[in-house]
Amino acid sequence: MKVSPGYQVVAVPQPLFSNQYSTNSALSTTPVTGPNGSFWVIRHTDYASTASSTYSLMLTTSAGTIKVPQLGGSLTLNGRDSKIHVTDYPVGNSTLLYSTAGVFTWVRSQGKTTLVVYGGVGELHELAVKGIATGSVVVGSGVKF
Repeated sequence: MKVSPGYQVVAVPQPLFSNQYSTNSALSTTPVTGPNGSFWVIRHTDYASTASSTYSLMLTTSAGTIKVPQLGGSLTLNGRDSKIHVTDYPVGNSTLLYSTAGVFTWVRSQGKTTLVVYGGVGELHELAVKGIATGSVVVGSGVKF
């Protein structure tokens, strides 16, 4: 948990919710909150489900409650997968306000921060970095700034 020490050390799982955060009642959300960011674990309520389910989320952030994705479209949860979305997540000297893509890792070197996120083929993902107006994409397509 080198890049996510807030999850391991001080984050506290909250009760499981079916309808409070997601627009899809077939999905359940477990918020895991702490002073170093929050983690939103999304899964099908029915563990046996192999459905592909679309959804939006209402997430609590330091900028207030926001609906993601903000740029349109829907997020997707496929089959028995689960996803972890983050809010107010520290990355080097910056903070991700939110990310619907999975955080693989990040590193700060020579004054620059590199963040590696991932998502399934054909899935929509968004992220917002507080206080950063531009960035660059090394690999990916359909990226908007």
